[in-house]
Amino acid sequence: MLEMRELNGQDTFLMLPIVAKLGIADVIKYVEGERGKRADEELSNEEIEELGIDIAAKALEIVLVDIDKVRKDINKLLASLCETTQKEIENLGFTEYNMLIIKLFTQEEFKAFFKHLYSSLK
Repeated sequence: MLEMRELNGQDTFLMLPIVAKLGIADVIKYVEGERGKRADEELSNEEIEELGIDIAAKALEIVLVDIDKVRKDINKLLASLCETTQKEIENLGFTEYNMLIIKLFTQEEFKAFFKHLYSSLK
């Protein structure tokens, strides 16, 4: 199984096309709608972190449903994170490929990215 490094600042440039293609702003609106009654309240860091986790989970759901829209971008990001080629990522078995996607979406840095994205769009 391939090892995945943690996200770093340069990975932002690989993540932004994914965010744009998936309409993550719509995901943020969805989460805010779910929490709409609290939209005017000042949220604690813990509450913002919880929203970031919700957004990351919704983004994972969208990626798994709409993987075709971002397949090449995801493969490029995974290849970078696993320090391998896109071709090797494309040739992974079903389980290993999906486990890498899940591992990516559960990284603390990934959740933090969406937490900050949520904060900036609020």
